[in-house]
Amino acid sequence: MTALKSLENLVELYLDRTCITDIGVANLRKLTHLSKTRIKNESLRIIGNSAFSIGV
Repeated sequence: MTALKSLENLVELYLDRTCITDIGVANLRKLTHLSKTRIKNESLRIIGNSAFSIGV
């Protein structure tokens, strides 16, 4: 829960030199009920989709 709270204040997230803005972070808030491993996997999927949709 603490990690999720930190994500609420996140402006940019960098993964493999790709800048992801609040688009992906907003979706991460939906994951509070998932296990830690599932959160990691789902967040990577959301980040990938967000990067693709914003044309990065």
